Amino acid sequence: MNILLNQMKVDLELRGYSTKTIKAYVRYVKKFATYFNQSLLDLKTQNIKAFLYYLASKKQVSSSYINGAYSALKFFYQKTMRKSWDVIDLPRSKKLKTSPIILSMSEVQNLLDTILNIKHKAIFMTIYGAGLRISEVVNLTVEDIDSNNMQIRVQQGKGKKDRYTLLSQTNLDLLRDYWKIYRPVKWLFPGRNPNNPFSTRSVQRIFKETCEKAGVKKKATVHCEVPSLEYNNYSIVPWLFSPFNQFLYKSLLIVRFVYLKRYIPIVIIYKNFFIIYIT
Repeated sequence: MNILLNQMKVDLELRGYSTKTIKAYVRYVKKFATYFNQSLLDLKTQNIKAFLYYLASKKQVSSSYINGAYSALKFFYQKTMRKSWDVIDLPRSKKLKTSPIILSMSEVQNLLDTILNIKHKAIFMTIYGAGLRISEVVNLTVEDIDSNNMQIRVQQGKGKKDRYTLLSQTNLDLLRDYWKIYRPVKWLFPGRNPNNPFSTRSVQRIFKETCEKAGVKKKATVHCEVPSLEYNNYSIVPWLFSPFNQFLYKSLLIVRFVYLKRYIPIVIIYKNFFIIYIT
């Protein structure tokens, strides 16, 4: 089994899958083989179907988890084993559509006010002020902060794509205060070992503890949605920490046009002014 899993790992790496996805796919396939206690060479379509049904009925895992296992097994059999995949016999689980949990600006500000550690505060202000994912904020380097152009470079974000996001003056001021204390060299937010970035699990743990202290009742996660926009390879997020920008956000009608999954310029009309978010 290890030989096949290693070959699958190589196939995934050659196709440019992220490290996180590779680990998840290998883990799914390993669980599949362990469930039947048989060689992967002996397991067929009916076994895959039985395993997916076991996950749904017995384990009662989420549809996202089932679809993750589905994608992993499909990749393994199609790409690594070079076998056919019967879509009719093996349908993908329908993903449940749920309304996202959205944190208001006041809730985000309350969370930030609750955090006393300047490093932790800088992490979360950058997440919400610049619209970053956890993996993106912990992998920022000192060189990614471009104070001259007031932007942050996100290297190899989701989909292994580079992009830029806006940097507010308040966020920059806090990052400068943080830098004076911690003096990071490579990683903007290093872990206990300065050669490694801050871990995503630590960010999640701090967020959970902060929510409890701040009295946030919503079942919030770090990735809870906050009002944001995108244009091409730029993330455009209303700057949460300026009263004027909060006023603008509440007063403006913001329209995002989507055409062929590409974003075209966003035009905000406020009284007699046209504000175009293009950097």
